[in-house]
Amino acid sequence: MPPTQPTQESFRDSLATIDAGGHRFGFTPRMVAYTITLAAMVSLIAYTMQNRTDVETTILRTSGRIYEVLDDGWIRNPYTVKVVNKTPSRVKIDLALKGTTGRLQVMGPELVAEGFAGAESVFTVEMPSEKLLAANSLLTIEVKHAERVLEEVRTTFSAPEPSWR
Repeated sequence: MPPTQPTQESFRDSLATIDAGGHRFGFTPRMVAYTITLAAMVSLIAYTMQNRTDVETTILRTSGRIYEVLDDGWIRNPYTVKVVNKTPSRVKIDLALKGTTGRLQVMGPELVAEGFAGAESVFTVEMPSEKLLAANSLLTIEVKHAERVLEEVRTTFSAPEPSWR
């Protein structure tokens, strides 16, 4: 059946029905479902944008390398760090140990990430063997910019078994 064209009379009938208080607008169940879904998606996007960090840091133990026992009794582990800058400004990154006695020294190039770019470097962590209670200890490294902690990254520190030292 072909669609019918509205006539002048159908417009007048529609206007008369509206004037008489009939055919009021109302939300259908489908409109309510779409509104709730859209509100949830907008809220999720706003939440993730608000809680996004300025940098993303990955710290991994250097592959193929194990710990090194130094002459003074300290143990050294090499690490690789990759930093991704999610801001348009240049960011100079500093690394620091948190909550432990030890030394952190950047061995590779200085960690400076240009806007929306990444940087990569190598560093070592040295810890006194008497402070290590297990072969693998948890280590927390603070990622800083201008003395402000941007992120805390957890990794492991490998050492010989305590009975072998």
